Amino acid sequence: MPALAPPRRVLLNRTSLSNTFMTQPQQRNTAGRIFGGFLMRRAFELAFTTAYLFGGRLPRFEEVDEVAFHLPVEVGELVQFESAVLYVSTPEDGGDDAAPGAGGGAANPNPDPDDPDAASLGLLRCGSDTSDGRPRAHVEVRARVMKPEDCSSVVSNTFNFTFSYNEAIAGSIRLPLPANLEEARRVVQRRRMDSLQEAAAH
Repeated sequence: MPALAPPRRVLLNRTSLSNTFMTQPQQRNTAGRIFGGFLMRRAFELAFTTAYLFGGRLPRFEEVDEVAFHLPVEVGELVQFESAVLYVSTPEDGGDDAAPGAGGGAANPNPDPDDPDAASLGLLRCGSDTSDGRPRAHVEVRARVMKPEDCSSVVSNTFNFTFSYNEAIAGSIRLPLPANLEEARRVVQRRRMDSLQEAAAH
């Protein structure tokens, strides 16, 4: 129940922003389809705005994480970009993010990726290094090609970005909470990918 959630928690879908536009011929690549760099720029602009509104402070761009091009986007298609803050890494990971009764102790070494609590209660301890004291917001942007005639849509692209904030807000920044299983799976997938990238870097 939302009323019983810790004060710093916010539902993941409340962090979302979106915009919709029609693709134009000047955005074509040499193959006659929409240039991927154009889509990435639009995704970054939305992600930056999302991080700014979410944190209440001007964010600093840290990195582009996984980018997936699932389907080509054609000229004249209606494209909707939707963003959300999947999770936040803070220097105190293990405190407010800990499972009830865990006392901020060790994380579950074998979390179930289909268990929404594994994401919402922070049982997957991974993500960007916060040793510099700066909290980090992990923002996902999904692009959908809309088909109004069929009342349908399909995901064409997925973009992931990481932004950081001044360490002064580390103790007050809000922590996203998945509201359903699909959102929880997205969070777990993103955390797992970040963990693999971090392990590879070391």
